[in-house]
Amino acid sequence: MALPTHPVLHRVILEIAARSKRPVSAGEILAEVTEQLSLTQDDLDEMTSTGASRIKANIGFGLSYLARAGLLQRPERGQYEITGEGRTILQEPETRLSFTMLSRLIAGESEGEGKADSVEETDRSPLEKMEEGRRISRETLRSELLDSLHTLTPAGFERFVGKFLEKLGYGESTVVGRSGDDGIDVIINQDALGLEKVYVQAKKWKQQIPVRSPDIQRFSGSLHYQGAVKGVFVTTSRFTEDALEMVKGYSRTSQNIQLIDGNKLAELMIDNDVGVVTEHSFIIKKLDVNFFEQM
Repeated sequence: MALPTHPVLHRVILEIAARSKRPVSAGEILAEVTEQLSLTQDDLDEMTSTGASRIKANIGFGLSYLARAGLLQRPERGQYEITGEGRTILQEPETRLSFTMLSRLIAGESEGEGKADSVEETDRSPLEKMEEGRRISRETLRSELLDSLHTLTPAGFERFVGKFLEKLGYGESTVVGRSGDDGIDVIINQDALGLEKVYVQAKKWKQQIPVRSPDIQRFSGSLHYQGAVKGVFVTTSRFTEDALEMVKGYSRTSQNIQLIDGNKLAELMIDNDVGVVTEHSFIIKKLDVNFFEQM
């Protein structure tokens, strides 16, 4: 099943603490949550955008908020037990233990005070809100990058593709695109002597003009004419299903053709700092329990 929403998870954490005759740790709560909610290995393996375990992060946020709201207490480091207020909340099944509701308890407000939030908003943790902001920012930047690439001339786009592939570590590039170029726009030398070459075709096409199988077939023919086995086809557009299938067929022969469509191109530009600069950077820190255990 999918991971539980935060209000559901928070109530389950309280129930686990209420059933236990002794304080419980975050690890014990994870094991109980996994069993009680029948979480699969895929659920447990789900990661946040920072590479952390999502369920562990969700439990960590839940424990922190429940403790700060006075529904749990920490009798000793890393251990949690339910409070009288926590037991009272459990007797109110209609109460949604959202982050907004817990924040109001932390602030000393009653449940009905403050601005009303949508269910979707209150079900998201602070980390998930940051992830959503990162996703929206990345999607906007991806669109802006593609718009900027479309302002380049065909020759400018070929120069960009050469520099872009160099940034990805392909090696020194030479732009050769011109009329009658046999479908080759850029040549990458993968070694200092130019003995290992990668041949590139660059197409600055609009989204509604996809790269089709005949375009791939012509590129493959150009590689064959050059006696080459490695090729990269870069486009600001997209590849049709028949084009993708044709490349799979070539992969079973001696030719190795890599495809980079507009979305992948923009993603690689962001990940490799091509045409972008870092405006803001956030570091999220958490408590180092091991540090205090050594004191």
